[in-house]
Amino acid sequence: MSPLPYQLQDELGVFAYRPAGRLEDVGLLRREVRLAWEAATSRARPCRSVDIVDRFTEDGLRLRFYRPRSAGIAPALVYCHGGAFLLGFPELEDPGCLRYALGAGCTVVSVDYSLAPEFPFPAGVEECFAALEWVVRHHAALGIDAERVAVGGSSAGGALAAAVALMARDRGGPKLCFQLLVYPVLDDRLTTPSMTSFVDTPVFARPTAEAMWRYYLGAGVSDISPYAAPARATDLSGLPPAYIEACALDPLRDENIAYAARLLHAGNATELHVLPGVPHGFDQSYLGAPGGADWPVPMPPSEPSSAAIREIEAAELATDLAALPEMTRRVIDSRIAALRWALRPRPAIDGTPPKTGLLVGSVALSRSCRPKNRTGARNR
Repeated sequence: MSPLPYQLQDELGVFAYRPAGRLEDVGLLRREVRLAWEAATSRARPCRSVDIVDRFTEDGLRLRFYRPRSAGIAPALVYCHGGAFLLGFPELEDPGCLRYALGAGCTVVSVDYSLAPEFPFPAGVEECFAALEWVVRHHAALGIDAERVAVGGSSAGGALAAAVALMARDRGGPKLCFQLLVYPVLDDRLTTPSMTSFVDTPVFARPTAEAMWRYYLGAGVSDISPYAAPARATDLSGLPPAYIEACALDPLRDENIAYAARLLHAGNATELHVLPGVPHGFDQSYLGAPGGADWPVPMPPSEPSSAAIREIEAAELATDLAALPEMTRRVIDSRIAALRWALRPRPAIDGTPPKTGLLVGSVALSRSCRPKNRTGARNR
């Protein structure tokens, strides 16, 4: 193998041998991702401090809930998984969602949205927006503080999260307090210097991006909606505070930086992190990221929340983060800190104490109802 024309962080050297995904055969790639995920989770240790439950909306959309067992009335993060709009399922990002839930003390709701090319734009993003509305509409039964709801996602999921923030503003939807955009896909025009230059970077390269957008947008589409490619939005004012993460060895780097600058210039609080020597997906265990054997996996719910469980939560999060490389650990710490700050309780203007009490009683919404039939296959 010839030397790489760029310098990876030493602890992420494994990615030097991880070529960018080839999207010619989506079915084959989905099977490979599934097998990689199964291998990465085969030696995982159980997570005792987070309840993980699947629920379904009235339209049959699956939502995966991660809720710390010590949580009372908690804030929420509606999360969109990555996968180039073509791949993946909520379980693929169990580790990240568990870390966000434990670190920020929030309920994470991961959306099992429909995938392209079977379901091109706008199917996936409309489902993610519908999930946000459903969570807020049922917030009381779910033990969620409707005034502290954020959206987030990684890669293509970051595009969906950014689009949901735009849709919530434009449609008068739920008021969001934060958007967590982790190396997000934002611009279908593929004209930035990093997108032009990075044709063979690990995990994700320009040819991957070209095929991804072709599948997601469909053939012969010329009028591209900003809900598909958020960088095309002409007005970025009035959006929730943003945390944006860009990887220095990612073709998406420059569109991430440009979007952060535009958000800032439009008057939105914006935090930008550019990570040196880091490729796209550097923190994803199913892609071979170091620390993958220490993925936490859920255990069945048992006893109700108690004060003692808080110590278990803290210990499990600390153990999980300690197993990661230093760079990855520092980055995840930054994400959690930003999320925790954005979701912190705030007293009302009239001096009413913030909602931090215990949730009393059981959740009334169904956990196990079967989803209604939806048009076509889900193609996981």
